[in-house]
Amino acid sequence: MRILSRLLWFGGDGPPARAKAVEAIATLEPLGASIELARAYSALSQLCVLAQEIGPAELWGDRALELATRLGDEETRAHALVNLGTARIQVDPGALDGLLEAHAVADAAGDRHEATRALLNIGSTLLYWARPAEALRSIELALRVRAGARGAQPWLVPHDDALVAPPPGRRLGRGRADHAGRARAPDHSSSRRSSA
Repeated sequence: MRILSRLLWFGGDGPPARAKAVEAIATLEPLGASIELARAYSALSQLCVLAQEIGPAELWGDRALELATRLGDEETRAHALVNLGTARIQVDPGALDGLLEAHAVADAAGDRHEATRALLNIGSTLLYWARPAEALRSIELALRVRAGARGAQPWLVPHDDALVAPPPGRRLGRGRADHAGRARAPDHSSSRRSSA
């Protein structure tokens, strides 16, 4: 159900995605503490982050983090830390510590996806807060981490890079007006994608 929830979200079906995430938790909670329950909590936290529902994102993220830590599941711990850090930076652009910790935990666990997601979430959120220089540094680092993990060019992107990766031969503009009309953003009108 947790994976189906994610697939529904990728397909642009937010409410059914949330319903499946809630259903996964309802199914798993009676069975007791498990890594899969921690992952279900974290999946719902991520959906809340994407909807910019900070309180619920933190509630479910804290539950996921506590359970993953107790069970020794570093990958789910990293995922929960990315969710929590992203929720906090959405409210306070100076709250970078959570996402930096998430990156470090994910990197130590060998989870390049979450390590990259933490850095991309710093970058994309700082762009939102109109801090382009800091955002660009984080995004460029994320793309190097991701490229090094797969040994490919950074524009061969999975969903989490698509938000920020330039097409081949193009560089991200550095806040200069003369770059504004040159690069066209990909058309995501048929699907909703985010790095969170």
